Amino acid sequence: MNRAFAVAAVLLTGCPPLVRPQLGPGPRPVPAGSPSASAPLASAAPGQAKAPSPAPALPVVPKDAAHPMVAWFVAKTGEVPGFALGGLGQAAPPAELVSGFVLERAAVDIAPVCLRNYRLNKTAARLEKISTIHDAASLDAAMKVISEIEKVGEDEAKAMSSYSDQVNSQGAAKQVSEVLRTTVQEVSGQKTELGASALRGWVSLLEVCFDQDRPAVVDRNLGQLVSLLKTGRAPGRGLRPQLRYVHPGLAQFLRLAGDQLPLAEFAALLALDPSDTLRGGNLEVSLFASDLTMRELTPRALELCGAKDEAAAMAKLGPITSQASLEKAANLLGSFESQDTQRRLCLEAAQNLAHGVFGAAFEAISYQKSRINSHPYYARGAFSGWLQYRRFWATFKVPEAEIAKQTKDLLERTIKKLRQLPPRKETSREPS
Repeated sequence: MNRAFAVAAVLLTGCPPLVRPQLGPGPRPVPAGSPSASAPLASAAPGQAKAPSPAPALPVVPKDAAHPMVAWFVAKTGEVPGFALGGLGQAAPPAELVSGFVLERAAVDIAPVCLRNYRLNKTAARLEKISTIHDAASLDAAMKVISEIEKVGEDEAKAMSSYSDQVNSQGAAKQVSEVLRTTVQEVSGQKTELGASALRGWVSLLEVCFDQDRPAVVDRNLGQLVSLLKTGRAPGRGLRPQLRYVHPGLAQFLRLAGDQLPLAEFAALLALDPSDTLRGGNLEVSLFASDLTMRELTPRALELCGAKDEAAAMAKLGPITSQASLEKAANLLGSFESQDTQRRLCLEAAQNLAHGVFGAAFEAISYQKSRINSHPYYARGAFSGWLQYRRFWATFKVPEAEIAKQTKDLLERTIKKLRQLPPRKETSREPS
């Protein structure tokens, strides 16, 4: 099978659905031979928790990138915070400070929120009384409280009137207890470096939390971690980051990117700071995405597989800023055909790639005419189709550095464009 056939075999099956990355504590793959490391805070045996697997080592990233530990967390949770993460790529605070902070925030903030979701208010309050973890003695004190949580939660759940509430609450208390004890064991390790997945305890706890609580919990705790990485000092528990909301389309793009890209490249993307982009009407945003797709990405795709005349025709299109200009571009792209099998497959592949983006724009037009679904949430798929082009470029042996540069350029231009549009009044991730 030649190259054009291979491209078609991959792309003509259609683009995958937009899905939230699977949550879980497992580490991202790292290159063979990379050393593994865990966090240090010497203390007594942490109980019966299962011994955690070693965390993958931190990849080397540019200074202006997000810290790899933070990038790993964003990739695993799919939660993109509304504040800057860049400039921390090579921050290196003491591992003991970070690991103690990670356990403390898990115990006094994230776990209590999750427990209160299940009406385990007394159990949550017990955890919130844990003092700052800064040495072996404070770690021992925290461990004592954590060791009691499953029993305390079980007793509190027994008082609930509904049997199903009892079962669900007891299960939540058990999960939270297991995650915290595993986190203690990681913190108690004798290693002297932090691994990329040092925040996997946070990720596991968020799996227990209800979805509506996740964004606020992430913003609060990740904001404090960013402060620690910047200053080398643990912030006060009351610190709250100043939020500038991220457009759902950018958030979705970054969720998918975090699930697909190497960690170092993803950390570099997060340096662009997608905050303060919750702007513009859904149709305006979708038309912008279609414009870049039809007049830049599609010609490039057609050129790679030999359809140079068609590529030139697409590149000559005027800006796509309305339904009429979108229809003109879609009709032109759809009109391309050939009796030659290889050329036909090339054309169909380019058409399929573009459809995911301009299809979202036609959907926005339909919503606007019907006066429905105006919340930015309904434009969350505006940019996601761009990631499909990465597979196309790779099929044609485009260098990885060039693919990464193009992805970064698309994101940078989109952030710049969105910040020029009128701000939206909505602040929630999803319509209520």
